[in-house]
This record gives sequence, C-alpha cells and structure tokens, in this order.
Amino acid sequence: MSGKLTAAAQWFVCCFSRTDKDLGQWRAYGDDGKGYAIGFDAKVLENAFITARAEDANHSTFPVKYDDKKICELLENLTKETISFIETPRGKDLPPQEIANFLAALSARLAASCILLSLCFKHEAYVNEQEYRFLQSYPITAQLPELLFRTRPYALVRDQEFNWKKVAASSIKEIVCGPANDPKIAEKFAADCRRAYLQNEVIAIRTSSIPYRSVRN
Repeated sequence: MSGKLTAAAQWFVCCFSRTDKDLGQWRAYGDDGKGYAIGFDAKVLENAFITARAEDANHSTFPVKYDDKKICELLENLTKETISFIETPRGKDLPPQEIANFLAALSARLAASCILLSLCFKHEAYVNEQEYRFLQSYPITAQLPELLFRTRPYALVRDQEFNWKKVAASSIKEIVCGPANDPKIAEKFAADCRRAYLQNEVIAIRTSSIPYRSVRN
C-alpha cells in the first residue's frame, strides 16, 4: 500500500496552534518552556497563503478535529464506496492491462482520500493543542522546483517554503516568550530579534503567564 500512497499526490502541511497556554506544547516544541512562540493574525496569514498558491496546487486551511469515532466512520464509508467500484470492469471485455490500470487508479484515489481525511483529525488526547493546519496538495505529476530538504534519521523530508514575511509581513502580531524564561532577558532578546529581522516596533512582546515547572528541574 505504501507505493500507492506515494503515487497518490504530494502534500505539504504546516501546523499552528490557537493557544499559547498548552503546557505540553511548550515542553515538546518550546525548548521546555524556554523557547518562543510567534502570534499571527490568522485571517491575514490565511488570505496570503490562499492567494499565493501555484496554478497546479490546492491550498486549504482548517482546524483539526479531535474525534476518533467520526474519522473511523468516514473512513469506513469511504472504503465501502470505493469497494463498490471494483466490479466496474466486469463483463466489459477489457484488456487485462486496462483493468489493472483502473484498479491502480482506484487504489491511489482511495489512498489520497484517506490521507486527506487523516490530516483533518487527531486523537482526542491532543485536544489541548487546538491545532490549525495549512495544507498544500499537488498532483503526483507536478514539478516542484523550489523544494527544500530537512533530515530525519535515515531520511530526507521534502519541504516547501511559505515566505510569510514577503507576502504577509503585517500578519505577525506578537512574540511570546516561554514561561520558563527569565522575562527581562527573554524579552530583550525578542526585542533585539524584532529590530534585526522584522523592523516593526508595533509587534508586541510578552512573557507567557502560565504556571510552569520545567521537566529538567
């Protein structure tokens, strides 16, 4: 099935959160509370993302749903509907290769639909993340010349850059310093970065007020 998944389409996903008060995310993604979060105006960023899309790309934005029962129901219905098409070539005296091509295309379509559904859902245990996603999808035949790569153990992961500073510079509204930081030091560093990289003094800087105990202590 993995071959069918890679032949279905090309996807690029960027994940945001609608909250800066989730302890789990500060621990997992924010250097155990000593990192920083960037706050955006969601509507401005979304509009720029949709407007900047390539001709052969499908761009969408959506909140993640935390409902295992619902996604299982949708996947089951989708699979049943797909299975009903398997018998379509029967009795039409088609060449074996045409039948094989039809079944391969049907399999790839099912795989693509399953992936798209799975991108819209997460397990209920992650509901505190309040995740919001930006999705780019391309046909498998699309040429993507401006690809970037990052590494994972024994693998290269393809990336596509969304240059929000170029198309939506006004979308950034604040920099939030992690709750395990020394506020004075962290906010001075954020102000230095704002001056050096963003050149916009309107961007607010604050330290998260949530009570936090570092796992390193």
